[in-house]
Amino acid sequence: MEASGHPLSRIVALHAVVLVTALSWAACRSPVAPDVPGTPSRQISLVIGQEIGIRLGTLGSGEYATPPSMSGTAVRFLDVSVCCNTPGGVVQVFHFVAVASGQSIVAFHNTDPSRPVVEDTMVVR
Repeated sequence: MEASGHPLSRIVALHAVVLVTALSWAACRSPVAPDVPGTPSRQISLVIGQEIGIRLGTLGSGEYATPPSMSGTAVRFLDVSVCCNTPGGVVQVFHFVAVASGQSIVAFHNTDPSRPVVEDTMVVR
């Protein structure tokens, strides 16, 4: 009798997928700078010198272009890293540092043109 056809084996496999996804998500968390999920029209408050990571995931094809489009000089783009691959796609973390008082609008464009642009407004005090 093959174990893979047993209903209990399917439950164990499902739990393993959930566990791997949760561990992948936890590994994406930045130990130095706080990170937030990128969502359209989000405003983020920062203080000068503060670093932040914006976490963006894709489902299926495409990724977010580097560097993102930026208006204003309140924040500086540092780098991007791919922290993990989830069953749905890749998760990228875009790192920034607040360098001056003011506001910067950061637009993240996906390489798949059918995906919406994610914009975050960063206000530095």
